[in-house]
Formats: sequence, structure tokens, C-alpha cells
Amino acid sequence: MSQEKKIEGKGASEEAILAARRSKAEALRQRGELPYANVIAARGEAHLVDIADARALADAAKGEGGRYEAEAVQNACAGKRVHVKGRVLALRSTGGLSFLRLRDRTGEIQLLLEEATCATYSDLALLDVGDFVQAEGPLMATKRGELSVQTEAFSLLTKSVRPLPEKWHGLQDVELG
Repeated sequence: MSQEKKIEGKGASEEAILAARRSKAEALRQRGELPYANVIAARGEAHLVDIADARALADAAKGEGGRYEAEAVQNACAGKRVHVKGRVLALRSTGGLSFLRLRDRTGEIQLLLEEATCATYSDLALLDVGDFVQAEGPLMATKRGELSVQTEAFSLLTKSVRPLPEKWHGLQDVELG
């Protein structure tokens, strides 16, 4: 396969990604939402914190090997709700359960969304890796010992039209950043 064909193939797949993301942004507009609003507001009594500060709330619950104990997290964070914001790095769903990896300037945390308890769960269909979101809920530990925000509500802050750079090759043209 010639280099020209490879470039054309890459361009076609990138255009398909861009078109899909633009259509999701248009679907948000059709619902009366602004895909690039960037409005940060807590809905309840949760306080906006950096991800590092949210993780610090549960530091006492960290056990061997960096795993968090569910009961210890519940005791350490008794009744505290957090409101975090950041960029979605990964998104995976299984049935009525979804996990999002969120990063801000201070670190990363996992968001756990359950269809039964998250008021905005259906909005996941319009979410892509690279989007900026805000989420709120109590801290908890998963069965695997991962500290997570048990998300009761999340909302899109800003839609990402372009995908994130490849993990291994990174951003080649620094002018694109």
C-alpha cells in the first residue's frame, strides 16, 4: 500500500470521527443545550474541588498496594459529596453500569455511573473521549479497590470535536495544540 493511500485512509477515518462528533453536538443543540457552554455549577450541596482534593478526602482509606477499602472510604468521607470537573480520558459501559476516567490539572479519578441512580445517565450516548464534563456525588471504592465518584448527576461542559492525540505517537504538529 502506498504512503498516499495510507494518508487518504487516515483522513477518511478522521473525517468520519469529526462528522460523528459534530452530529452529537448538533443533537445537543436540538435538545436546547449548548455543546460549548462551559458553565460550571453544582446542583446540590456538593462543593467544587480539584480531583487531587477529592482523592485527599479518602487518603485514610487507602490500604495495601494503593487499593481503597469500601467501608473505610465510606467512614472517611461520611456524607461528603464532591463536585469535580475534567476531561474524559476513557469511557466504557457494561449493561446499566458505566465508568469514565476523568483528568484535571491535579490528577485523575474514576466516575461510576449506574443507570438506576444517575439522573443524567441517558446523556452518555452523546459523550465522547476528550469531552469536558462535571460530575457530582459521594466518593466510594469499587470491588477492585478503585476510588470513584458515585455519580448522581453529570453534565457536559464542552464538546470535543477532535479526538485526543494517539497515546504512543503524541501530537506531531505542535501548532495544532
